[in-house]
Amino acid sequence: MILKSGQHIHINKGRLHAFRKMTLEELPNEDCHFQHRKAIIRSERLKSETLCVSLAWDWNFLGFSERGIYREVTATLESTVLNRLRGARSLAIPEFSVLEAARHFAKPISHTTTTSFLPSSNLDVPQQNPRRVLPSERDHTTVCRGILPVLRYIVTEHADAIERARKDQRGKPMKLPDTYANPYTTSIDPRGNDGFHCMTCRKELSNVYYHCDGCEKLLSKDYNICVACHVVGQFRRFTPMHPHNQKRRHATINHTGR
Repeated sequence: MILKSGQHIHINKGRLHAFRKMTLEELPNEDCHFQHRKAIIRSERLKSETLCVSLAWDWNFLGFSERGIYREVTATLESTVLNRLRGARSLAIPEFSVLEAARHFAKPISHTTTTSFLPSSNLDVPQQNPRRVLPSERDHTTVCRGILPVLRYIVTEHADAIERARKDQRGKPMKLPDTYANPYTTSIDPRGNDGFHCMTCRKELSNVYYHCDGCEKLLSKDYNICVACHVVGQFRRFTPMHPHNQKRRHATINHTGR
């Protein structure tokens, strides 16, 4: 199908699709679009590049009801689990999105606890004399109730990982996150595009992960893995880090795993 000026196509949720934007770049003869592109350029008398726009709603549709929001979020998380089992990297970041949604929609807490890195609201406790709720507040409550089961799962998993790490440290002080480092002197950019997926299974690293100090100090690179991979000792395997020397087992070149 070829879309022309003023036309559009809607791709339903979950549909496998691929598209190519129109340009004047010459394609090789064996390309499947070679004849089509040549015909369009000739019929439309194109002399300069045309503006082609694609609009993606990948995470915009959260759902309307509590159950709908819960199903949307759960389906996305389940898809990332399937991708992890196949060794594929997910494009979506659902865990981080849920955490940020909680920060945005939930009311702030009034006290500090061991797992207070997220705000909390007592949405499970029914009110005896509920007051009149404004539409904007009702929408926030609906979102909170929808994401609450998934949020509980994520926060519990992260809290357990922190407690396990504290026991492994045996009283030693835990290292501060990379975001605390001086950005003018550190070799790792904690807010860059790298390091947000597990180096071994490609799982999203939304909040809690293990970091290799050796790769940072010797290679000035991020080597981060998820809690599940750390538990089974995946950090012990050799991982190429050098773009042009990916076989040499030396800590100044690659992650040796030893």
